[in-house]
Amino acid sequence: LKALPPADQVLHIDLTGRNPDDGMTDIAYVKGYFFLRLIEETVGREAFDRFLRGYFDQHRFQVMDTERFVSYLRKELVTDALDQQIQIDAWVYGPGLPSNIPSVNSDRLQQVVALRMQWESGLTGPQELPWNRWTYQEQYRFISNIGAGVQMPQLAELDKVWRLTEAGNNEVAFAWLNQSVRHRYTPAYDRLGTFLENVGRRKFVAPLFTALGETGQQETAQRIYQKTRSGYHSVTINTVDGILGLHQDTDRH
Repeated sequence: LKALPPADQVLHIDLTGRNPDDGMTDIAYVKGYFFLRLIEETVGREAFDRFLRGYFDQHRFQVMDTERFVSYLRKELVTDALDQQIQIDAWVYGPGLPSNIPSVNSDRLQQVVALRMQWESGLTGPQELPWNRWTYQEQYRFISNIGAGVQMPQLAELDKVWRLTEAGNNEVAFAWLNQSVRHRYTPAYDRLGTFLENVGRRKFVAPLFTALGETGQQETAQRIYQKTRSGYHSVTINTVDGILGLHQDTDRH
């Protein structure tokens, strides 16, 4: 969130005169989630469920924009007092995360964090991790937060025990491949190539090419992209072309 300029941290982003791709960030997913969760926690689950049911019944097969949604929200669910409590304008039109952001805690994820730190420090071996009992969210949390100081032998042992390079869940595979790129764990690079060839979602593709670029592996990125580019959606192509600096010379692919 902080990496974006303030104007791009708002839910109602202004894209006038800009590339629509500039609006495709995590703001809608992360900030938007917390905004809706705050509304639910403020008005109560039963009232929020009724609101959602009415919203979808009244607006099915229709186009919706921010102003109309906020107007409907204030008319059908939120009183003036609740409006001030929720701080709707701050959430929708303001940058950053307002101070009343809901607190989300998970004992299970805290246990994952503790085990990751023990593994990184060598106090816990990979075979001691309850990997197959974890949900994919727990596995993703473990992998995506592996520290930059973790050495190659640790990654290799973790991979050998739990076969992470062969992970079938795309979220887990993405997290592992991203770490592999940033740690230059080359035994995962064959899977990296096939993953980028078979999975075209921008949320996976763009960060992996970004990681290759940021770690000085431009040649590897170019080699993979030559094979995968033609299979991507135009939005993804524009994004990756920009990441790899190819906007001026896209025809050669």
